[in-house]
Amino acid sequence: MPNKASARRAIKVGGFVYGVLAFIGFTIAFFLQKSSWLDFSMSLRGVVLELAVFDVIVAWRLTENSRLFAVLGVLVTVYFYRDKFTSLPGAVLPALVVLTLLNAVRAAFLYHKYEAAERQHLPDTSS
Repeated sequence: MPNKASARRAIKVGGFVYGVLAFIGFTIAFFLQKSSWLDFSMSLRGVVLELAVFDVIVAWRLTENSRLFAVLGVLVTVYFYRDKFTSLPGAVLPALVVLTLLNAVRAAFLYHKYEAAERQHLPDTSS
């Protein structure tokens, strides 16, 4: 990423991907609530809801340029998709999601680097 604007665009894409993941999680939780598998669906529904809420929080914090939440979000997403990487046809979409999120993490770190470089080159106008 050659500049701060491109890093900001990559961060916004990462936030959008987390928003899509949260929407999918809330949709799955809604359908599990209406499911006929009452014993199984209630425990799974809780996990899916927790992950969806986590994705919303990570999307919000990522758009605010939080490096910590960017890294935590990728780690949780990779952990969630860990079993999807074993078969080739099923691994394509999770791999694209993880690569997009890794790019957002990289962009968050670069954005802070560009911010620090700008602050260093600005003259002191406090006096």
